Amino acid sequence: MASSRTLKEALAASTANPVQKSVIKATDHESNPPKAKHMEALLTFTHHQDVGMEDIAESLFQRLDHHKWTVVTKTLIVFHRLLRDGHERFATYMMSRSQLFDLERFDDRKTPQGPSMSQFARRYSAYLNEKIATTRQFGFDLCHVRGSSVRRFVCCSKRKKFLHSQIPHLCRSLSLSL
Repeated sequence: MASSRTLKEALAASTANPVQKSVIKATDHESNPPKAKHMEALLTFTHHQDVGMEDIAESLFQRLDHHKWTVVTKTLIVFHRLLRDGHERFATYMMSRSQLFDLERFDDRKTPQGPSMSQFARRYSAYLNEKIATTRQFGFDLCHVRGSSVRRFVCCSKRKKFLHSQIPHLCRSLSLSL
């Protein structure tokens, strides 16, 4: 439905490639979660060998430049879902990027919910930055491992030293998620 998007976005979606079209539709202006069919399309694209992960990520990063909190928050939700449920190639691509989410100055004051939701978007982006940095440092996502995998990782003496050096980083990650 074109009413939830600006005329510019509706035109872009009509002329865009399938990835960009799904990104635009999943991150529309309505203040409800991304539609399941658009989210599923993006998750499916992460499993296609002919779709570059950079194409998906760059289309999403362009949406983070938007000035409305609904679009920015939905974009962060899509990133999070793709990191969690998409093909590991997407997470690997995100870990290879030197710059990720820079929303420290994001501030939507055009709606009554704007200021509080802008703060939420800034904290959510900081959480995703820490999640990706932690995954990069540990070599696996701490949220997606079984207990036995963690025990095997911790039991090695070299890894104990590594973990000891990473405790401050983990604490930052945990404090951002609270």
